Amino acid sequence: MNVLQIPIKVPAPKAKRTAWTHFVAATLVVIAAISMDAPASEQAPSPAASLRDIQNQIDIGTLGRLAMLDNNSWRYSTVDSWSRKMVGEIYGPGTFEGLDPVAAAIELLFNADAYNDRPLLYVKDLGVLRDLTMHPIAVTDDERSQIYKSKRVSHDFITSPAVQHRIEELSGEVMKNRAMGRLGRAKHCYERLQAMFTVVPCPSGKRETPWIPFSALLKEKDRSAAGLSIDQAETAFKAFREFGRSWVARDVKGINAGIAALNETLPKLAPAGLYPTELSRETEMKYRRYELIKKGWGVYILAFFVSIFAVATRYPWARWTGLALLVTALGLHGYDLWLRWQVVGRVPVANMYEAVVSSAWIASMLGLLLELFTRKRVYLLASAFLGFFSLALPELLPDQVNNNIERDAHPRRHHASHSYGAHHRQLWCHYIGIRRRQLLPVRFRHS
Repeated sequence: MNVLQIPIKVPAPKAKRTAWTHFVAATLVVIAAISMDAPASEQAPSPAASLRDIQNQIDIGTLGRLAMLDNNSWRYSTVDSWSRKMVGEIYGPGTFEGLDPVAAAIELLFNADAYNDRPLLYVKDLGVLRDLTMHPIAVTDDERSQIYKSKRVSHDFITSPAVQHRIEELSGEVMKNRAMGRLGRAKHCYERLQAMFTVVPCPSGKRETPWIPFSALLKEKDRSAAGLSIDQAETAFKAFREFGRSWVARDVKGINAGIAALNETLPKLAPAGLYPTELSRETEMKYRRYELIKKGWGVYILAFFVSIFAVATRYPWARWTGLALLVTALGLHGYDLWLRWQVVGRVPVANMYEAVVSSAWIASMLGLLLELFTRKRVYLLASAFLGFFSLALPELLPDQVNNNIERDAHPRRHHASHSYGAHHRQLWCHYIGIRRRQLLPVRFRHS
């Protein structure tokens, strides 16, 4: 062996490894520089971070079961349903800052100022977003890209003079009335959340008497009109004030104590027999939190694809698997309807959402029976398709087919809802093939 070749062969790999090491080191330096610069362009930590850490320790169930009267629609509801409605109007689809809907609504109720600079207000229409970020409105490319991606703007942005002027211009365009109305509702709910938190009953009121927010307890005229004594008003407002202070301070013990005080105080203010029962409020909260329609929709989709395979291959096992999935979907779908029936106290056919969901269940059930007792093997496919398509409509058309759930408080509106339900039952019968020559007229009376 020529020893002179040893020093020549050994350095070569070292040279390669040195070059590779330099390349890797340079890459890591670049990545580190980017990661160090990234936080500077990101928003400050969310004020909801501290609430997320403790929300599992908060008695959300008791808080969500508190009753309220939605004075905008004259319906009894719960804080849980109201919270979902308000957060949906403000934030749109998705989960607000990773919070439970009740926690999110109460956070905005007490701590809204901390979120004025964060993109919370949902703007569904992309054309409106383009109009709101055009010259002369000062928006950087990164901010514009983030707005387009999230479809949300901050309250500070929407209330700036330049944007307000642009909104006034857009409000006059007929083609953008619906989009601007949606944005206006989001802004209104965000700014007026405390005034819309009407959970204080009126002791001297009747079934149709509006409930009041806690801020009205500070006004002698409103307090007297509601029939509240000074002691009653002080007790209720003290419980609410301590609850709010504990919420902002993230004091779990104080928050739960405040929830317990409100749960004890508010029902006593309502006239006998007018405060919704705990069972009905618990049923409504179950209905909301189980989300059986979404689960049933997913099972309908599985049944649909399995049924396609069953029709194409004629395998018995595929058909029976599809039938099992369809029965499961119908079970979830039917249990959801039963819970809603228990909550509203009537057959759930009084609005567009209820008519669509109820008629889809009956039609899918009819398809299941036809699949079992006829020779044709297409009804499984049709039933699964009808089920998942119908249950997708609330997501596809949220403005027309919304899942808001309330109880009738005003007797005239109660009568109108039944008239509206009668109209939908006629359409329902027409849908399943029972045609009627004459439809009864439906008149709506507004008080």
